[in-house]
Amino acid sequence: VEDYYLSFCSFFNKNQIDKILKNETDFKLDINMDKFNSFLNKLLYFDIKTIIPEYFLMKADKMTMLNSLELRVPYLNPNLVEFAFTIPPNLKLKGNKEKYILRSIGKELLPQQTIEKKKQGYGVPYDQWIMKGEFGGLIEDYMQESEFAKKSLDNLYVKKLVDKYKTSR
Repeated sequence: VEDYYLSFCSFFNKNQIDKILKNETDFKLDINMDKFNSFLNKLLYFDIKTIIPEYFLMKADKMTMLNSLELRVPYLNPNLVEFAFTIPPNLKLKGNKEKYILRSIGKELLPQQTIEKKKQGYGVPYDQWIMKGEFGGLIEDYMQESEFAKKSLDNLYVKKLVDKYKTSR
């Protein structure tokens, strides 16, 4: 499941990650998904334990704090999350239509264009971070200064990837 999921949520492919990491065993996730009987629920649980708190919530929190706003995430209420895991997968996802139950309920309450609208993610300005302004040398600085990077990442391979990215833009 980890390899399959990684292909959807990582900037790097599995081969690149294996080369970046010096010691792969340091990065195995200790998440017990045996209690889930469907592949979809395993992926959703994996999201809850990894990408939602470390990526989506952190970004949303920083963006709202920057603008003096208070953010609520009602769909992450623990009771609602537990209930969601009891819903059959075919009601969560129908073909390639995500949020099937919400869209079905919403048909009575919302305009059709809202119901049919595709999900829209947060855009990440990789070009600005890696190549421009004050972040231009961020990766290089991190690779030289971070104890984690020195111990766990292949500095030469990371430099090669950054250089390749910069020349491809």
